[in-house]
Amino acid sequence: MKIAFDGREFRLAVTLSHLSEPVGVDRLGRPIMSRAPRVLGRLWIPEKHRARLLGWLTEKRAYTVELIRGLDGRFRVHIALELDDHPETDFSRGVLAVDINPDGACMANVSSRGLPEPWPRGFQVSAPKNLGKYDGEFQIVPYPSGFLYIRVPELAYASGFRAGT
Repeated sequence: MKIAFDGREFRLAVTLSHLSEPVGVDRLGRPIMSRAPRVLGRLWIPEKHRARLLGWLTEKRAYTVELIRGLDGRFRVHIALELDDHPETDFSRGVLAVDINPDGACMANVSSRGLPEPWPRGFQVSAPKNLGKYDGEFQIVPYPSGFLYIRVPELAYASGFRAGT
């Protein structure tokens, strides 16, 4: 999704990538997809936010757009702008990287050089025994190389808003 200002009003362009179709294959056997259709519409922005959004677009800064269909059938747009008020991250002691997958979450212990690092000596993950509906559904699998996988198969069947919480 892309927001633009045409000199008079804001516009939102939405590319419907799931409607593109395979039209052939390239020399490596990968599918070549047709151009996805785009929908362009007017975007109403409250007057008090217009100047900030226009400045944001002029500076070509990153933003996030979420399109939500209401019960009345109308679409609403949530726009998130990342403000510079946050402190600079200190990577000198390493970080814990997290990746959310359809059936769980993966964590990696990453050193200050950006490489996986083994878990500290004595590292353990404690979790209640009754987190799953049946034995073995909820699994925590630590790997000595600094990776940890938390398997939660029900994430694959949760609605979009519930899967991320």
